[in-house]
Amino acid sequence: MRLPVSKVYRAFPELDRFEDVRCESFVAAATRAERGTNTLLTVALVPWSVGAFVAIMAAGLLFLGPMLRRLERSNADFGWGAVLLVVMGTVATMAPALSWLMARDVWLRRAIARRIGTCACPACHYSMLGLRAENERVTCPECGKCHELGTLGLTAADILAPPEAALVT
Repeated sequence: MRLPVSKVYRAFPELDRFEDVRCESFVAAATRAERGTNTLLTVALVPWSVGAFVAIMAAGLLFLGPMLRRLERSNADFGWGAVLLVVMGTVATMAPALSWLMARDVWLRRAIARRIGTCACPACHYSMLGLRAENERVTCPECGKCHELGTLGLTAADILAPPEAALVT
């Protein structure tokens, strides 16, 4: 799992040479392409989150209840019941939330990896990210084959090609 403050696309060495703005547009395109699986992930995790919350609360009451009664008998003026409920509520809320964030991070990494995979040369699997596209065609520097981006379902923006102005030297 990555740190929440780090940029997820920096986990992929293929994207290291590109500036943040271009990487963010690449990630946005990858997440748009995977929108259906993100909805499926959310639909699957909502019942799991509710179930985890109920299970943690029930387990806390079942196993910590006898200990709570002993603590309250020994120190009647302190509200151990309130402390226990706050701790159980915090754990029961944080566990599903953290697992949802971890699952979302895994989903995001897979979406980016799939998007990077679609930008590979069909002949030799060399990454075409950052190659210059001339007339929506790209030549693989590894095998020398020329590919039309349209037949691969890609555009120049998908492979993070430099803008047309950069082609003029």
